[in-house]
Amino acid sequence: MEGHTLYFKPIKGLLRSDFGNPVMRAGLQLYSRRQETINTYMDSRMAGSDVRTRPPMVDLGERGHAYIHEVVCHEAGLLFVTAWYRAEGCEAHQHPYHLSVGSDVLQIPTSSITQSGKELSYRNSATHVLYQNKQLPLLNRLRKVAQGRPVYNVPMFAFLDDMSGAVSKRWNKHNVCVVQNAALDLDTMKLDASLKLFTASNDATPQEICQALTQEFESFHRDGTVCWDVERQESVLVFAHLAAILSDNPMAAELASNIGMKGMYSCRCCVFGGNKEYKASEQGLVAATKPGQPRTMHTLREDLNKQLDLATTGLKGAWSSQAKSTGVKDKLTSAACKMLVDEFEARRHDEDGPEEDDIEEEINVLKQQVIEDQRHWNPLFKLFDLTGFDVTKHLPCEILHTVLLGTVKYLNRATMKLLSEGQKKELVAWLTEANTQGIGQLQAGYLVKHSGSLVEREMKQLCQVMPWALQQIKVDPNVVEVWRAQAILAAGLHSPTLQRSSMTQWKDHLKCALHRFYMAFATFNPRCITLKPKMHLLSHALEDLDRYGTLPVVSTERFEGFNAIVRHASMLSNRKTPSRDIARRISDEETMRDILCDAVYWDSTTKTLRRPGRMINRLLNSTKHSKKAMVKLYGISIHLKETLEPKAFAPVDAFVHIESGDCVEAEDCVILRERLKKNQGTELYTKAAKIKRVLTADDQCMLELVPLWPRLPEPDVDGSRDHDIAEQISFDTGSEEDVVVVHATQAVAKANVNHNCVEQGYRIVVKSIRHAGDPGNVCTNDCLFRSAYSSTAAYGLQVDIISSEEIGSTAFSIMEA
Repeated sequence: MEGHTLYFKPIKGLLRSDFGNPVMRAGLQLYSRRQETINTYMDSRMAGSDVRTRPPMVDLGERGHAYIHEVVCHEAGLLFVTAWYRAEGCEAHQHPYHLSVGSDVLQIPTSSITQSGKELSYRNSATHVLYQNKQLPLLNRLRKVAQGRPVYNVPMFAFLDDMSGAVSKRWNKHNVCVVQNAALDLDTMKLDASLKLFTASNDATPQEICQALTQEFESFHRDGTVCWDVERQESVLVFAHLAAILSDNPMAAELASNIGMKGMYSCRCCVFGGNKEYKASEQGLVAATKPGQPRTMHTLREDLNKQLDLATTGLKGAWSSQAKSTGVKDKLTSAACKMLVDEFEARRHDEDGPEEDDIEEEINVLKQQVIEDQRHWNPLFKLFDLTGFDVTKHLPCEILHTVLLGTVKYLNRATMKLLSEGQKKELVAWLTEANTQGIGQLQAGYLVKHSGSLVEREMKQLCQVMPWALQQIKVDPNVVEVWRAQAILAAGLHSPTLQRSSMTQWKDHLKCALHRFYMAFATFNPRCITLKPKMHLLSHALEDLDRYGTLPVVSTERFEGFNAIVRHASMLSNRKTPSRDIARRISDEETMRDILCDAVYWDSTTKTLRRPGRMINRLLNSTKHSKKAMVKLYGISIHLKETLEPKAFAPVDAFVHIESGDCVEAEDCVILRERLKKNQGTELYTKAAKIKRVLTADDQCMLELVPLWPRLPEPDVDGSRDHDIAEQISFDTGSEEDVVVVHATQAVAKANVNHNCVEQGYRIVVKSIRHAGDPGNVCTNDCLFRSAYSSTAAYGLQVDIISSEEIGSTAFSIMEA
C-alpha cells in the first residue's frame, strides 16, 4: 500500500506443521463442541456460527464422508445437513451433528446415517432432491475439490503488536504479527510451539500487514491447502478462516477503523462518546458504564464513504470533521481523502484549469479509481464478505490490557497517591507477611516503590493480596471496597473454565460484579470513569464472554512473551530492515522443533513432505539429558497431565495433585466441589476448608478437612441478614466436631488465606508481624486466578445488580461536590 517491503511466512506452511507435528495434532479439535465444559474456542458460540466457517465434513468410516449442505439418508428419512458438532461424551470417531429441513430441527448421531449424499446420488442417478419447490443438493462442491480427502475448516487467531527490535525497549519499533491455531485445546495452546510468526517489520504499517494477512485468508477460502495428517496417516484438505485479531486497545482501534483512544468517540464496539462536558455529565457517566448502540460493518462503510464524498467537494477539514463526529477513522480512507482534497486544490489554483463543476467531476473519477484499486479503506473489510469477519465484533475486549494493565493499574496508582510515606512502609510490611501460596514470591518493596511501572504478573499478584493488606493499615473503607470489587471482577473475567449449564447464572454474577466495581470506583475516583476509555471498554467484556466462551482464550498474555523471541532474532540481524532475517531465523527454529517431535514437515528445496530419519532422532537422544534440553530450548516441553485417579495421588507427608493443577498438602486450604453443611441446626454452607491430614489406604487418597465457615453479617432489626459478598471473605475455622473426611478428588483448587489481623489485634513489630489472639478467624484473598469459577462459590454469587443510573448519579454528585 505504501511501498514498504515485508517478508511473511505463508500460513499454509504453518498449518502443515500443526497437522504434521504429533504434539500439535494431538491437541487439535476440528469440530465445534457442545459439551458441558467450556474452556476452548471450539466450545464457544462463535465456533461454527457462520455457515461459511463450519466444519464441512465428517468421516463415516467405511461409508465414506458426509458433507454439510447435502441430503443424507437417515433411519427416519431424508435429511439436509446444516452443521456438524461434537456432543457431550462422544468418542473421537463419532461426531453428532445438527440437521435442519425447513423449520424442523433434529440432532442425531452420525451412526444413524444409512447413506451419504454421494451414495444417494449414485443409486438414484440424481444430483438434487426437490423439497417444497426447492432443490436441495445431494453433492457438495467440495467433494470434487477434495478428491476423496477429508476436509476441515480451521479457525485462526492473529496477534498484532508493536515492539522494540533492540535490547532497549525505547527505539527501533517493529510491527509483529503472530498467528495461532484456534482449534487447539487449552493445554496445547499454552505451548510456545503453538505460536507461529507471520511477519515482523520495522517499515511495514499494521495496514500493510493486514493486507498480506487478508490475501492469505482469501487464498485459503478459495483453494485451501493439502496437509499430511500424522494422526490419520493420510493427506487432508484444510481451509482456514480468521476467528479473531488480538491486540492492545490502541492497535485494535486502528484495525477497527476507529479514531483511537484519545478521540471523542473512542469505543470501537459502540457509538459511546461525546465532548468532555457530556462525558462529565450524569447522562455521560451513565452511558460510560454500559454498552451503547453497537457499531456494524454497514455503518462503518457508510461513514467512510461519506468521508470520501466530502473530500471530492474540496472542502478542507470536512472529511476530518465527519471522522471526529462519528469516531470512524481509517488511515487508508484518510490518506485517500487527503489526496483527493490536494488534487482538488491543485486544479483549482491552476490558471488554465477547468471550472469548479468540472473539477468535481474529475475528482469523482479519481475517487472511483482509488475504490477500484481497493486502496480506500481497511483491507480487513474483504473478509467480512468472505467469511463474516467483523472488525466491530472480532477484535475482543482483551483482559490483559483492559483489566490488569488498565483498571487495576489505574486503581494502584490512585491508591499509592493517597497513602502517606508511613502508610506505604506499613503496606510493605503487611504485603511481606501475606500468604502467597499459589501466588508466587511477592517483592513487596519493589511493588510499592515502582507502582507506576508494574507488569501483568505483578498486577495479578497485587489483585490477590492488596484488599487484605489495605484493610490491615486501616485506610479509607472506600479504598478497600474498590480493591475488593476489582479483585472479584478480575477473578471472574480470568476464569479459564466455565460450565454450559450455569453460563447464564455466571454472566449474571459477572454483570453484578462489574456494576459493583463501577459503583465502588465512582465513590473512590469518579473522574477516572470519564477520562479513561478502558473503563467503558470493560463494559463490553461480557459480550465477548458470550461470544468466545472464556476470556483467557482471547487474551494476549501468551503472545506477549513471544515478542522476546522476535526481538532476539532482530538483534542478531545486521540489516536496517531485518524482516527477512527474522522470518528465516524463526522459520529454522520451527523446522528444528518439528524435527525434534518427529513431525512430517515441508521441504522447500525438494517441494515434498519429509520426515526426520532414525539417525537424526538417535543423535538428538544420544545423551541422557539432551532431549530434555533441546525440547525446552525450542519451546515444546510437554507438561504431563495429572490424573484424578486415586492411585495417582502421593502418599502421606507428600503433596497431592488436584484438578486445577495445584499441589496441596497438610495445612493448605482448598475449594471443594461439593459444599459442606454445618451440623448445628443452622443453614450454613461452605466450599472452603483447611487440610488437616492426608490419608491413604488401599490405593485411595482421602483428605481430613476442617471447614472454614463464612462469617455472616449481624442480623438487621427484622432479623434478616444482608448476604453481601464483601462480608463473605471473612471465615471462621471450624471446631474438631466439624472435621470431615472426603475423597481427594473433591478438592478442585487451592485457596489462599490470611489471618484477619485487624479483628484479632495483631501488630507490627520491627519488620515482621507478631500474631496475638485467636488465629481461628481468617479471610481469603479476593482474587484467585486459578479455577476462579469454583472458588467464587466459596464466597457466593452476586445477585443484586446496581443500575447504571445509580452509578452515574453517585459519580456525578461526588464530582459536583
